[in-house]
Amino acid sequence: MGNTYSSPPEYYYDIEFTCVDCGVVQNWTAKQQKWWYEEAGGYFFSTAVRCRECRKKEKKRIEEARKTHIEGIKKKSIKQNGKA
Repeated sequence: MGNTYSSPPEYYYDIEFTCVDCGVVQNWTAKQQKWWYEEAGGYFFSTAVRCRECRKKEKKRIEEARKTHIEGIKKKSIKQNGKA
């Protein structure tokens, strides 16, 4: 639940939000919030900011960026060690 002295809410309710990427209005359901805070250990004051489709796209973008970064480090290491 993050770094807080307050206790978790006694109940959750659906919260409407607008996706920061595509602008679609969605609901962050009470069930999703309960999972995020109580099972996943999400930060207590966080809220949903991306719709499901944009979360998938962002996850893929991060994975591709990580892959490119690691490949770049390997190439740089090979160059510096004179094996190129």
